[in-house]
Amino acid sequence: MGAYASDPFCLAGAVNNRGQIVGMSGQWGYDYATAHALLWENGVMMDLQTLIPANSGWVLQQAGGINDNGQIAGIGLHDGQLRAFLLTPRNEK
Repeated sequence: MGAYASDPFCLAGAVNNRGQIVGMSGQWGYDYATAHALLWENGVMMDLQTLIPANSGWVLQQAGGINDNGQIAGIGLHDGQLRAFLLTPRNEK
């Protein structure tokens, strides 16, 4: 999977049958202050934060699961409070 940006640490959390991998990247293993929730797909690593509205109140820190429909579960901060999240991809045609 590889690390994101200049982060020296990366952890894969899960992989689905489509080969999509989710996880996190940060300065060290339990560094949630600077962590990035990530999706690796088709050789491209994406920061999940960039895939949600900027004014959502969320800071996505770690992606820990992904199903074969592409739904991603993880943890992050919502308005400063630790919460679980579930991201569901749009069916764009």
